[in-house]
Amino acid sequence: MSNDCGPDYIIDDPRYPALLAEKKADLRRQGYPEELISLLDRGGRCVARILQSPDGFTLKDIGLGRATTIAWSQEEEEIARTNLANKTSTAYYKFHVARTFSCCNEPSYDQRPDWDANLGLNTSQAIKCTLVGGKLVCQ
Repeated sequence: MSNDCGPDYIIDDPRYPALLAEKKADLRRQGYPEELISLLDRGGRCVARILQSPDGFTLKDIGLGRATTIAWSQEEEEIARTNLANKTSTAYYKFHVARTFSCCNEPSYDQRPDWDANLGLNTSQAIKCTLVGGKLVCQ
C-alpha cells in the first residue's frame, strides 16, 4: 500500500461492509431489483467507492449506429427488450457505474482488460442482455 492513498481508498477498510450493506438497503427501499443491487459487489472494495457511487442504475441500449444511455427503470428496460425483439438494437447493458472505481493501488478504469472504449464501459461492471436463439439472455 502506498503512502498516497487516503483512508477512504484503502481496500477492505473495516467500515466498508456496513457502508455497502447500507447502500444496498437504500437501493432496495427505492425498489431496485436484486439483479441490479448485486452489481455493487463488483469493483473496488473501498469506502470511497460506496460514498461516491450513484443512488441508481443506468441502461445503455446499443442500436444500429446509435447508443442511448438513460436512467434504468422497469419501463425503460421493457423498451430495450422490445428494441432487441424488433432487431433495432443489438444489446443493452445495465450497470451501476460505467467506469470501475479505482481504490488504492488499483489500475484506472481505462487500464483494465474489460474496458470497452466504444461503449464507454467497463464490461465486468455491467449485465449484458442479448437475444440468443430468439430468447433474451442477460448475464
